[in-house]
Amino acid sequence: MIETFHRYNAFIDESMQERHGLKVTSVGAYVGTFDRCLKFEEEWYGILKSFEIPLDGKPEHTLPFFI
Repeated sequence: MIETFHRYNAFIDESMQERHGLKVTSVGAYVGTFDRCLKFEEEWYGILKSFEIPLDGKPEHTLPFFI
C-alpha cells in the first residue's frame, strides 16, 4: 500500500518467473505528480519503441508494453 498526503500518480508493474525450480517475483513502481507521470510515460514509450518491444512477443504486434 502506498499512502501519500498529496495527489500523486503511480505506475506499478510486477513480474513472476520460475527459474531453476524457484519462483522469482519482482515489483517496480514509479510515483510522481501528474505532470511528471506524463513525462515519464513519454520517455518510457520512446525507450520501448527504440528497442521495438512488442506487446506479447509476437512480431506482428507493434504496440510496446507499459502504455
